Parts: sequence; structure tokens; C-alpha cells
Amino acid sequence: MRRALVMALALVLTAVGCGSENDAALLTPRLQQAAEDVQAPGTIVEVSEDGRTMEITAVFGVEAVEVILDRLDAPSAVLAKMHRTRALDGTQEHTWGDFTASWTYHPDDGLNVVIEER
Repeated sequence: MRRALVMALALVLTAVGCGSENDAALLTPRLQQAAEDVQAPGTIVEVSEDGRTMEITAVFGVEAVEVILDRLDAPSAVLAKMHRTRALDGTQEHTWGDFTASWTYHPDDGLNVVIEER
């Protein structure tokens, strides 16, 4: 009986794995994964400690925003709406899947985006 328990435990440990890269990716919040290695001149990307909120300030271009939205499987309408936002439009918002993005645009400040995981 004891040998059967030891073998069953060994099988479970083998099936679960011991700290593989896939395990780490599953534990990392999705917003943090989406922001990983995203760099663009004039762009600041910050993810909250709990990993459920991301703030993006893009002064010179939206390349980083495009990459992040793509990684989060945002519909193309989100970026299209961001491109069309004017300063006098105020805060805009779009929800898809588990995420809500809100943004403002001003010629002096650029595009400011907040993405929240619900």
C-alpha cells in the first residue's frame, strides 16, 4: 500500500511539473505579461502591484499601445477609436473579454490609457 502511495505521488509530481516556464506564465497577471519588454520612445507603461491595472502614457506614438492591445486580444475597434479621439471628446471607454480600457487624448500630453482587468 505504501509503495502504491509513493508511486501515485511521483506521478502527480511529474504531471504537475516543478516550476517550468509555463507554470510561471500562468501565475503572472495577464496585464503584466502584456507589458513585458514593451518599450517605445516617449511611452511609459506601469502595472499596479496586484497586476489588475495598467497605465500607459504615450506622448510620441502609439506603437506600445498597439502591441499591448494585440497581446490582450483587443478588437481592432479599440485602437481605431483611440486614433480618432480628440481632446474635446473627454474620456472614452471600451470593454472586451475581461478588460476595460479608458483613455483620453490631448496634443500636449499624448494618449493616456488605463486598462483594468475585471
